[in-house]
Amino acid sequence: MSLKAKYESLKIQLEESYEWPSEYIFKFILKSGAKDKQLKVRELFDQNVSLSFKSSSKGTYISVTIKATMQSPEHVIDIYKEASKIKELIVF
Repeated sequence: MSLKAKYESLKIQLEESYEWPSEYIFKFILKSGAKDKQLKVRELFDQNVSLSFKSSSKGTYISVTIKATMQSPEHVIDIYKEASKIKELIVF
């Protein structure tokens, strides 16, 4: 499946699952010690978000959970597109 098709599929799922604007939860994984990458992830969002960081059991990775109010499915997809440009960031 192409990247464009994946985003179209996600858009359909978001339209069917949420009423917009809506709170949406993003989850990312970074290697530990990548403070500059954590800042880049933070910069993707407005100031009014909830962020939490959790280290993996071995301390190799950090999971980042962000709760943010999104205006539309397109807004969510735009965040994912920008996040995909950050090297070493795992998006799920």
